[in-house]
Amino acid sequence: MDLMSEDIVDCTGRVTHRLRLRLDGQVEITDARHDRAVIDPINAVCLTPGMSVSPHVMSIAVSMGSLGLRSL
Repeated sequence: MDLMSEDIVDCTGRVTHRLRLRLDGQVEITDARHDRAVIDPINAVCLTPGMSVSPHVMSIAVSMGSLGLRSL
C-alpha cells in the first residue's frame, strides 16, 4: 500500500516515470523501462546501488516525500 502515487508524462502524453510514496516515507521510482530506484526524500539521495535519478525527477520525489510527512 502506498500513501500516494504520481506519473510524470512527456509532451506526447507517454508516462516516463511513476513515483510512489511508500508507507516507510521513501519514494519508489519506476521508469518506462521498468527500472526501479528507491529515494530517501529527506536527504535527496538514491538508495538503489548503481542507479541515478535526474535532478528533475529527484525534486519531484523530494516534494512528494515532504507532502507525505505533512499528511501523517
